[in-house]
Amino acid sequence: MRYQIRELGVGGILDQAIQIMKNHFGMLLGIVMLVLVPVLLPMMLLGFYIESAPPDDFGGGEVLIPFLGTILLLMLVMPISNMAVMVAVSRHYLGEPVTIGQAIGQALRRLPALIWTNIFKGIAIFGGFVLFIIPGILLMFMFFLTDMVVVFEKQSGIEALKRSRQLMKQHWGNAFVIAFLLFVISVMLSVVTELLPSQLMTGTVDILVQCVLAILQGAALVVFYFSTRCKHEQFDLQRLAEMIHAEAVPADEVEPAVHADMWK
Repeated sequence: MRYQIRELGVGGILDQAIQIMKNHFGMLLGIVMLVLVPVLLPMMLLGFYIESAPPDDFGGGEVLIPFLGTILLLMLVMPISNMAVMVAVSRHYLGEPVTIGQAIGQALRRLPALIWTNIFKGIAIFGGFVLFIIPGILLMFMFFLTDMVVVFEKQSGIEALKRSRQLMKQHWGNAFVIAFLLFVISVMLSVVTELLPSQLMTGTVDILVQCVLAILQGAALVVFYFSTRCKHEQFDLQRLAEMIHAEAVPADEVEPAVHADMWK
């Protein structure tokens, strides 16, 4: 299925993201569950046990163990999951084949660069918040597409932040609306989850909700990223030229696409 690869408004971005999610939900859910569930499930079960066990059984570990699990989740597991989803979504969006192993493999290869870049981004945003909050908010939106740049354009550190700032020109409003809508959806689903009758059911459904939200967020960010490239670099025209060229010459003579290095 061919998707609309062009500059899109918020409605078009979310529509394309939902279409990709619906058409490839099984594969995308498989990626997220394969990466996230082995960490989220033990954390959930451990949380149940800590709540029901006497405090002296852990000797203070009831705080340290969940803290270390959260650090592992935020620093390693979630970045891998998010990047793998973005790789798979982008391949489907551009009509390229991809497997779960390929998506996770590329995410693992780019993980060190992402961590290094996020250190720079975190320092910059923290410094902005120290300077009366507003600069920090502006920097958050300026670096909104940093992860996509790291994954797809093989840039990292300061260069990735500069590239994100370039792509975000004239797109801050769309980024704010997308982020706000995703936040609202997340809150609504969390509220519904808390209404479930049992703690075990709540925890299980919460894991599934987190997986679905990760897919939706990744799909929306990928479509938004390509929309900004269409605005600033006519990526849609480049893509159209590739397709016309591919249809006009024999398959064994087709030159590699301009975006082929994105998958290495």
